[in-house]
Amino acid sequence: MPMPAIDMRDRKFGKLFVLSRFGGSPRPKWLCKCDCGKLTIKDGAKLRRGGVKSCGCSTSEFISEARTVHGMTGTRLENIRRGMIARCYREYRPDYPRYGGRGISICQPWLNDPASFYKWALANGYQDNLSIDRIDSNGNYEPENCRWIPLSENVAKANRNRRAA
Repeated sequence: MPMPAIDMRDRKFGKLFVLSRFGGSPRPKWLCKCDCGKLTIKDGAKLRRGGVKSCGCSTSEFISEARTVHGMTGTRLENIRRGMIARCYREYRPDYPRYGGRGISICQPWLNDPASFYKWALANGYQDNLSIDRIDSNGNYEPENCRWIPLSENVAKANRNRRAA
């Protein structure tokens, strides 16, 4: 003879608050309300063992957090940082010979910790209408050698340097 179901009403398991028993199956299911507001039906044994802690919203949040390294993906600043990386380290890029091919590199904090680049950029005058410029065009991408200037100035500077070379 099966054991009677454990009454789990008004108990909380993770983000799930048990409202009532659902259905009449021998393996009890419970109607729960998640902290996010969704109603869901969960197996009682899984609730008690801790195998279920939300309606599924926690899994989505966890996956989202795991994929979010710095929260700047798709922003102009991240595209600028990725452009620097490509110019300095991707040999297949057409502009690599003028950057990485000449030994130009990116300081380790900017390369390995995107947040340090964003922090520097915002503290040093970054605006959407400006582009990053190396003060010494033979120097590396690093805080002491970089600044923000209008794109038109940056292009003109690059053209002068190419003609002089």
